[in-house]
Amino acid sequence: MYVRRISKKGQICIPKKIQTKLSILEGDYLYIYIKYSNIIIEKHNDNQTLNQCVIRNGQISIPAEIRRILGISYDTPLVIDASGLQKKIILKPQKKLCY
Repeated sequence: MYVRRISKKGQICIPKKIQTKLSILEGDYLYIYIKYSNIIIEKHNDNQTLNQCVIRNGQISIPAEIRRILGISYDTPLVIDASGLQKKIILKPQKKLCY
């Protein structure tokens, strides 16, 4: 499990171990969508109407629409996990603790 913050430009770095595990290469198109308040990123999807991005230098841009819907800003920590069986990256917004 990894925790990362999204940049002010809406980008997040996908750890190299996850890229390797899911066979994601520089320049690959990835599909991004929301499921159960999580951001799902996958290499292959039959639904061609989903948001697309390209991975460059291990980074991808999360579309502004998805960030707005989930209330994600550059200071929102995201937990990054990979589902090897389903070949998906799962970004879960981490709840901010209130004391």
